[in-house]
Amino acid sequence: MAEWESSGRVKIERAKEHIGDLQTEIKSFFQRHPYAVVGEDDKETGDWIVRARINETPPLRWGAVAGDAIHNLRSSLDILWRLVMYPSGGGSTNRRIQFNVYDSADEFKTSHDREVHGPRKPAVDIYKGLKPYKGGNDLLWLLHAADVVDKHRGLIPAYSTVGTTIIDFSVGFRAPPRRLGLKWADPACPIEDGTELWRVKANMRGQVDMNPTFPFSIAFGEAEVLKAKPIISTLHQFAGVVEGIAQTFRVAGLLA
Repeated sequence: MAEWESSGRVKIERAKEHIGDLQTEIKSFFQRHPYAVVGEDDKETGDWIVRARINETPPLRWGAVAGDAIHNLRSSLDILWRLVMYPSGGGSTNRRIQFNVYDSADEFKTSHDREVHGPRKPAVDIYKGLKPYKGGNDLLWLLHAADVVDKHRGLIPAYSTVGTTIIDFSVGFRAPPRRLGLKWADPACPIEDGTELWRVKANMRGQVDMNPTFPFSIAFGEAEVLKAKPIISTLHQFAGVVEGIAQTFRVAGLLA
């Protein structure tokens, strides 16, 4: 089935090119030191506050590039499904033939409760085994949801804190510095100019001398399903799940 290599597989490879290019751009962006972390007094409370100072915001174009990668990956699944369901080429003009992803197991069961027989049964059995719904295959569902968001609103890149922030501090000004790993239960995102990152209470200022580094990552700033998810690692995961699905059908002999 050479059509997969010339259509669906091409879309996956194009998505991976987008991801690689975007990763290179983001690396170059951080080399320009686009943000700083500064401390300042809170004149009302006497606390010491660490804030973000943004010199350069992530280009909005990155959201469009990420959206292109996502759409290529999502549409490659529709192509795959048409090929495994109609290997002889039938159904090529039927727009209803697509790799459906659902919002819940109940919605999926309602749509696929009928038993399928004949040559299409192996493909349908694999499809059901993939659990293409939220709560079954959450990464696949997130890919689908991200494609929908990009179609209607666009994806917005933003600064975000990473999972663990390293802070060098001393208890007492003459004490040797120690290193503290600060784990964020929920990443701060989006980080904008002036966002408060850390606060030392007034009664601790004479005991703690802190030199925070607070590394940022570039994440999706979308306020829905993608918020605070790192763009590059998430896109790599999307590519991985799509390639894994294609390989599953290939191993079963349904995709050449």
